[in-house]
Amino acid sequence: MLSLKLYNSLSEGSIITKPTILNWTLTLWLIPFCLTGSYILSLGGEVYFLKGTIDHLRIDVFYLVVYTVLLIPMGYYLHKMIVRFLKLNYRKKLLFDDYLNINLLRVLILTSFFAGLYTLYMSNSIPLFDVIKGDKSNLMLGRSSIKFDFQGINFIKNVIFNKTALIVSFMLFSNYLHTNKFKILTFFAIFLAIFSEIYTLEKAPLAFYLLALFLIKKIHEKSLSKKSFFKLGLLLFVFLILMYLIVKGQGFSFFSIFNRIIFVPLTGLYYTLIIFPDNHDFLMGASFPNWITSFYNVESERSARVVMEYLNPKGIEMGTSGVVNSLFIAEAYANFGKFGLYFSPILVGFIISILDTITSSQIYNRINPGLIIFFIIYSPVLGGFVDFIWNVSWFFIFLILHLIKIRIKI
Repeated sequence: MLSLKLYNSLSEGSIITKPTILNWTLTLWLIPFCLTGSYILSLGGEVYFLKGTIDHLRIDVFYLVVYTVLLIPMGYYLHKMIVRFLKLNYRKKLLFDDYLNINLLRVLILTSFFAGLYTLYMSNSIPLFDVIKGDKSNLMLGRSSIKFDFQGINFIKNVIFNKTALIVSFMLFSNYLHTNKFKILTFFAIFLAIFSEIYTLEKAPLAFYLLALFLIKKIHEKSLSKKSFFKLGLLLFVFLILMYLIVKGQGFSFFSIFNRIIFVPLTGLYYTLIIFPDNHDFLMGASFPNWITSFYNVESERSARVVMEYLNPKGIEMGTSGVVNSLFIAEAYANFGKFGLYFSPILVGFIISILDTITSSQIYNRINPGLIIFFIIYSPVLGGFVDFIWNVSWFFIFLILHLIKIRIKI
């Protein structure tokens, strides 16, 4: 209840119906994927992939999640206080030159299309095409190969293809709802973005992309409500079941899907606390990209990969296993120990406040809904702490915003 009051007071509105990055970080990520699961496990709930390993951590993890939920708004408030203290006139508004530079967006979506062709050409296996051909035997190997054994340039695959398709489709969709123009370009961008999310046959990315389009539409219509959120949640659950049936084909279990949704996001946190530092030294910043870690002669190593190597070394060796992502405090702890564990929520709240400041003003103006939803849906909250500090996709998006004649007035 205290966290709800904090979020409500900072957002000056309902945490559900007022679309800010702070609000929906709580309602879309922290409550359903972290608080709920950690609370059930703290009461003695069992889940097969954690059984026998977490008994001594049940209460600790629940309190850590609660601490994180409470400290994020503190960091958010700290940023606001610093702005006021320095008298920075931080009322930022997104301004348009009476038009959206649609030609640049055309170039970007075309570039993303060719980056997609490059990605397909340089990939050893495409899981979506394998399923279409009726071959489901090596889906995990194909998916892992694209992520960790990609033969091309990862920046082209991850940023130019995937992230560019996503953000441009959100911008065009927001603009289309506002002006009813560029329909064909908009739906081509949406199609390309959907393909960029499903060609590996991961189930969650497509569900979250459809969620993003729904939320952009609701923001445009100013019709956000608790009822619409509950309906959408039910539809997304049904959608995930259908995707599970398509990909797996057998062995379907409602309980298994519930476990994956509620408990898997916490798995990495439990095992990170077990592995570091008893079974693996703290990474001390090694999770940053290679070009940064090379300055202090350390090879880049993401903690989520270290956890998977601990849990499934054979899967890593065979190329069928990837990473174990979790709440961002897991990576903060793996890199910086207790200091990272306790300080990271404040820093994340601070960064979220900066993003909210940039995107929240004039929320119904042209492409703002698409920007807000991108930063919410593709938040690193359940990815990694380092992504809040160094995020190439974010820098690329801010470059796009500058190039399409969006200026920040201070």
